Amino acid sequence: MAKAKFDRSDVVAAATELFWRKGYNCASMQDVFRATGLQPGSLYNAFGNKEGLYEESVRYYGTQAVKKTEDSLAGVGNKLEAIATMVLAEAKTSLEPEFKSCMLVKSLLELNSMGNERLAQVVNDQVSAITAVYESVLAEAFDAQAAREKATQLMMARMGLYVYGLMQTSQEELIANLRGNLPWLPWDSVDSDSATLATSSAASY
Repeated sequence: MAKAKFDRSDVVAAATELFWRKGYNCASMQDVFRATGLQPGSLYNAFGNKEGLYEESVRYYGTQAVKKTEDSLAGVGNKLEAIATMVLAEAKTSLEPEFKSCMLVKSLLELNSMGNERLAQVVNDQVSAITAVYESVLAEAFDAQAAREKATQLMMARMGLYVYGLMQTSQEELIANLRGNLPWLPWDSVDSDSATLATSSAASY
């Protein structure tokens, strides 16, 4: 009997969407089969088990997040203004009804509560990769130590944004807190009314 053929990247993308919305525990195997179109045998042969598919989905999400961040900052004249614009856009997006928050943030909260240190480390690696992109960009304006500290501050602010955006906080309050927590960004040079994400309004990284 011929083996069922499928596009691995399409399967991982579909699984990522499922895990992003429902999390690891709440996504049942039947949910996985429906979302990916795989039969049980194909899933287990290709990914080992649900955890294997989840791990590959987290890595896929992280890779996409890094690429999106790099693309958003490539060829930009004023990198600090570009970062401020990105953060403002995320603040606005976080208040939209279909906002899904960040898969990495949601995964860290869930996996740490489960005590799954191995998968949690996989997520940590993706967060570190995104932080490294910001650190590299910020190193153009600050010394190495300052760039490292500011990249961490930026990621902490963004992660907090993904949580507070789910709490029906006002846009004004979100932006005021971002300005207070990241005072080194040129907020007054950025038009907050025109800051929009180029991707789906439901997406965030």
